[in-house]
Amino acid sequence: MNPSQDITLLQYQVLSTFVQQPHLFVRYAERLRVSYFAEGDFRQLINAMLQLHNNIGVFDKHLLRDYLIKQNAQTDLTWLDTLDYEMMELANLDEAVETLKNHALRTMFHELGINMLQKSFDTQVEVTDLKRMLQQRIHDVDELLPVNYTERLFDVVKRIQSTTVSTSGLTWLDKQLQAYLGNLELGELVVIGGRPGMGKTAFLHTQMLHLAKQHNTPIGYINLIEKEEVLVSKLLKVSDENQTNQPETNTLEQPWPIYFSNRILDNHIDEVCNAAKKLKYAFNIKVLAIDCFQQIIYTPKTSYRDYELGLILHRLKILARELDVVLLLTSQVSRAAERRGYNAIPMLCDLKDTSSLEEIADKVLFIYRYAYYGITEDEEGRSTEGESKIIIAKNTDGHTGEVNMMFDRENCKFTSMKAASTFEFEFPVNRLSDLE
Repeated sequence: MNPSQDITLLQYQVLSTFVQQPHLFVRYAERLRVSYFAEGDFRQLINAMLQLHNNIGVFDKHLLRDYLIKQNAQTDLTWLDTLDYEMMELANLDEAVETLKNHALRTMFHELGINMLQKSFDTQVEVTDLKRMLQQRIHDVDELLPVNYTERLFDVVKRIQSTTVSTSGLTWLDKQLQAYLGNLELGELVVIGGRPGMGKTAFLHTQMLHLAKQHNTPIGYINLIEKEEVLVSKLLKVSDENQTNQPETNTLEQPWPIYFSNRILDNHIDEVCNAAKKLKYAFNIKVLAIDCFQQIIYTPKTSYRDYELGLILHRLKILARELDVVLLLTSQVSRAAERRGYNAIPMLCDLKDTSSLEEIADKVLFIYRYAYYGITEDEEGRSTEGESKIIIAKNTDGHTGEVNMMFDRENCKFTSMKAASTFEFEFPVNRLSDLE
């Protein structure tokens, strides 16, 4: 029997075991992939098992048959009856599933090598397309390497107790924000939302400069909208460093650990992720700032931009955990808030083009400036000149609420509100004798 026949027999035996003992499938559902199986009928069957397991949690041979018929009424299912005759011993099942996984990976690498070799000689294919094809195949390989998430509670507690847990020590630019949000934690995704011109980028720059100057934190910055010269001028304004109208003549008294990566090909998500990884490996960044989320492109294109942005956001969330960085992400807000009332306070559902942001993000902040809507007084008749609100709409680790800050439009930065002066009464020393 040749190797391909061995693998086919192994696939047959594994599926036969699951058909006869469906309760065993629960142990392997997280580890199995349809691509482990080469035969078309086998792939149909394992896909049916996975779907039934995900939807109702159980299956048997009759449910499998009904499901397969429902999916394709013309399918000949006589082969399903033959799976009653071969069954593996439980002791060999782990090894069999691992063998199928390794064979699928080797097959994928083999096909990748042949395909890339053929494409590399085709002068009609651009080098950037070759790179993107390779990245997609690597992503497919990662999908074939499932992680075993099963762990006893006792083991989890023991692992946590034996691990030194330390916070990042990275703080917010304002004490009130810090009180609400706590430290910025590595691996989390923070969304900063607002209407165009509201001050999203200014807030991002202010926070970046706070981290760079106060904590000397290495920061990677990917801006998908503006040129580096413009960004440098804005950062210099925020920093209060000596600066002129000519970016090339600006100098810094102290070098900031901020690293740009703005030459992103087509703003594609693969290129964004590659740029972030280069920043991490080259400069060991702790914070990754991306402005603006809606500018990122995903291929292949789908009919629904909401779906595309959801996929992009999942990639970015995984990237934050993989690189162990804080991800600060600016996002546009739709006009829906402005249709609700004159003050147009934004809500989570207003995040533009996707509902995934409010679900996946760890924290969501909205920038709101009174002057943007021509509001000069608040409800109590107090002047709101230069004031803004930072609305904490989502906070997985604490409370939500609002923090008032000042916006310096000329220097494009946010500053803390000055504490109201308190009246202190001092009793005249020369009157003390009158009390005796």
